[in-house]
This record gives sequence, C-alpha cells and structure tokens, in this order.
Amino acid sequence: MKRNGFTLLEILLVMSLIVIGATLAFPIYDEFFDPHNLDVGVSKAWMELTETRSLAMSESTAYRFSIKENTGEFRIEPDDPADTEEQIVSEGTLPKQCLFVQSTEAVPSENPTPGSEWQTVVVFLPDGSARQGGELLIGVKGLTPARIRIRDLTGSLSLEKNLPEAQP
Repeated sequence: MKRNGFTLLEILLVMSLIVIGATLAFPIYDEFFDPHNLDVGVSKAWMELTETRSLAMSESTAYRFSIKENTGEFRIEPDDPADTEEQIVSEGTLPKQCLFVQSTEAVPSENPTPGSEWQTVVVFLPDGSARQGGELLIGVKGLTPARIRIRDLTGSLSLEKNLPEAQP
C-alpha cells in the first residue's frame, strides 16, 4: 500500500530529535560568541569612562568611576569628600557574562565570588586629567581579560587585548 505523507508518530520522533540536538548544541553555540561579548563589554566600559571624563570637564567637578570586583556593576558619582550625601549620577552593568576582574589570568569557568564593596578605579579632574593613573580589567569566563589603561596626566585611555597570563 502506497502512502503520500508521514504519520504523526514519525513527525513527533523527528521533532524530538531536532530538539535534543539543539539542546546539546546550544552551550557550544553560546561559547562560540563569548569573544564578541568581551568586545561589547570593553566598548561599554570605554564609553562609560569617557562619559565620566566628559562629565568632569563639563561640570568643572571631579567625578569618580567605581566598580564591584567580579561583577559587571559600575557607578559614576561626584568625588567631593566634603559632601556627606554624595549623589550617584549613573549606575549600570556590563553586558551579560562580562566581569570586572583583578588578575590577567583567564577568568575561571565557575562563578567567582562577587565583591560587595565599591572600588574606585579612577577619579577624573575638571581639566580632563586623572588624579592617579589606573587600569580596568574586563573578562569573560574562560578567556584572558582585556585591559583599559588610564593615564594620569592626560586622562586618556588605551586598550590592550590578548594579555599574557600571570605566572604563579
């Protein structure tokens, strides 16, 4: 007997195989795009640092850029020690999977312990310079982080990728 179509059982079997295959392939697919996540995170941090410097210059007030270690959280706020109620100008986070890290070693695959305290990375002065030079390391799990350096005399930013891993 000749038939012109597929049975419901055959269609369900093929669809379940497709779903199982997609479920197994998704983590590999997701890891494939991690390098792009690092580029997006670096671009976001670069933009926020530039915004902080521009804000300090336009308002003639020192502004500080702070982060929480092993998270993607950052904060921009005035750096006025006389002001007891400091106002936060902006808070934000890097894109998913991007973290501010402390070491040039590849970011571990397991979740690092997030910091609970805000750490000041740089304070931009009204003339556009930085109070003290610094660096910001941004990483994605399993990859070596990228570094944004901040020069103290000019407040200018420079980017380094493919950093050598720290030796034990």
